[in-house]
Amino acid sequence: MQISDDVLHTSYQAALALFLATEDEAALTQAYELGKLHLEAGHGIAELVQLHHEAMEALLGRNPEQRTRILECGQRLQGELLSHLDGELRRLRDYQTEQRLLNDRLRKQTQALDQANEALRLAMAKAEEAARAKANFLANMSHEIRTHVLRRKRSRRAPSGPIADR
Repeated sequence: MQISDDVLHTSYQAALALFLATEDEAALTQAYELGKLHLEAGHGIAELVQLHHEAMEALLGRNPEQRTRILECGQRLQGELLSHLDGELRRLRDYQTEQRLLNDRLRKQTQALDQANEALRLAMAKAEEAARAKANFLANMSHEIRTHVLRRKRSRRAPSGPIADR
């Protein structure tokens, strides 16, 4: 839910005045929700603290005799105003930790894939070399067998006579 800055300032001043008057938990809850809304509206932490200081100045200007009490209540309310940031920071740290773990895991998997690819490349090179050796061997053997077979065929067809009888 988006609310205007004026409504946010007025609501926070009202929560501060309510907490000063009653020290009611509802005012703390309202401060917590207003802090969330302020950050969801795209404002930063410095602006959130400025919101608190402006509300404190307005309240102190109207009630200077209650200065100590206003400062004490303001401190508690400011703690509530900023308290949801603790959860956000924890979630951010958890996210960053998870991201680092995932990056490490990804790096390890990438290294394993690189090693597997290198092993495959070497195996492929060996297989290609073996295929070339096999082709050379078969070509040589084919030549040798063909030469031998042709000699035997020629020797069978040789004319009979004194040379053939020997």
